[in-house]
Amino acid sequence: MVQQTTQLNEMENTARRVYAQTIGTLAKMSTGRLLDLWDATEQAPMSDELPTVRGWIMDALQLQNPLAYDEWMSDESVDANPRQYFAA
Repeated sequence: MVQQTTQLNEMENTARRVYAQTIGTLAKMSTGRLLDLWDATEQAPMSDELPTVRGWIMDALQLQNPLAYDEWMSDESVDANPRQYFAA
């Protein structure tokens, strides 16, 4: 049991490091580039990784403009395009 807990803690720490590095890289990108990446995910085939990548892009957009992000998330239409809310 202790070994399992230790392994889970190590995996969580690794995941946190990867997330921090990825967000650090994405946060340095322009809003326009992030929106281009978002558009690319719209065209990508569904995979296990796609929702994670989209989440990373969303987090970076939220860091850059929390108000625009909140407006985007408040839009109840299924096809809400982030470009409507973020000035590139």
